[in-house]
Amino acid sequence: MRSFNDEALILKQFSYGDSDRIIMLFTRGHGKVRAIAKGVRKVSSRKAGGLDLCTYSKVNLHKGKDLYVVTQAEAISTFFVIKSDLDRVSRAYLLIDVVNRLVPEEEAHTELFDLVLDYLNKLSKSIRPELCSLTIDTLTKLLESLGYWSQRFPKDYAFIRRYIESLVEGKMKSYEFAGDVGSLSG
Repeated sequence: MRSFNDEALILKQFSYGDSDRIIMLFTRGHGKVRAIAKGVRKVSSRKAGGLDLCTYSKVNLHKGKDLYVVTQAEAISTFFVIKSDLDRVSRAYLLIDVVNRLVPEEEAHTELFDLVLDYLNKLSKSIRPELCSLTIDTLTKLLESLGYWSQRFPKDYAFIRRYIESLVEGKMKSYEFAGDVGSLSG
């Protein structure tokens, strides 16, 4: 069994049992990791704030029998500005959904981690007219870093949406939530 400390972005979570959650984390040094956070749904849990969706955290993970176990989690940034604005949160959830669907588990992608973290930081600070181009640029860089993008492809949101859905072989609910973020200008 091995343990490690790492920085992580929380990609996905769902309830498990009475007080636990299964969490999908995207870590800087270990890639995408599936873990269980025991007792995190209890009111007294100290880890809960560090394991919210779209949160940047310091985590300690221990390899269990089937899953990693989150032994500690502390939020570095909750991206409050993003989570308090529907347009920004829809863009953030779209990107983390794409990462969750396309990045293989337990394969380190430090550059991709930095790209996603940079996107979330810029998304927090950008003015509205910049959000569309920021999202399109980041999606194309993400696809390029995973080897899915060609410079011949158009940097068009509708094309990128169809292309990503063809890669994951199905519709992505985050696109339905986000609407056509490529056409939003303000």
